[in-house]
Amino acid sequence: MATYDLEEQEQIAEFKAWWTQYGKWVIAAVVVFVLGVGGVRGWNWWQDKQSRESAVLFEQAVAARAANNPAAVKQATAQIMDQYAGSGYATPAAWMAAQVNLEGNDMKSALAQFQFAFDHARGAVMQDLARLRLASLKFHSGDSQGALDLLETAPAQAYAGLFGQLRGDVLVALKRPSEARLAWQEALAAMEKTDKTDPLHALLEMKLDALGEGS
Repeated sequence: MATYDLEEQEQIAEFKAWWTQYGKWVIAAVVVFVLGVGGVRGWNWWQDKQSRESAVLFEQAVAARAANNPAAVKQATAQIMDQYAGSGYATPAAWMAAQVNLEGNDMKSALAQFQFAFDHARGAVMQDLARLRLASLKFHSGDSQGALDLLETAPAQAYAGLFGQLRGDVLVALKRPSEARLAWQEALAAMEKTDKTDPLHALLEMKLDALGEGS
């Protein structure tokens, strides 16, 4: 049996007393740390799993689209939106579903899916594109004010022409021609650094000419 001198015995007694008081907190801290590390790894594994499974479904939707099978497209994309809304495939899946519904003259479903795409878009580029698509559909479905509200936020420079063109169209529909002219002029100005052979550049100039100076 091990023997201890008086000083060692006092240290052991102090440690036992300290452990009695604080030991449960030490154990709890270790458990939290282990769970935290495991949680991060688990989260990464879950994200990878989500990405893989949503990718498979998206491939199925693309194949169904190529095969002109709208029912299968809707089924695969609906599953992505329902079960994998946080994945990078959710917004493209919503766009595909919306397009299929537009072709089937189901405007209500298409609007809901473009709204989903906008709400779940990841990154500035996807957010701008989703906002533009939703605004365009709102405008063509008769909700000009709803479209204008979406277009009030300035997009990235690369999309300024597209946003400006649509914003001008919406303002004309709202009988605000002077503001429409300004929107188109700003869109043209934003495109000055781009290739002027871009069809959008010519389209904007045509719209300005048609609007006239006195409107």
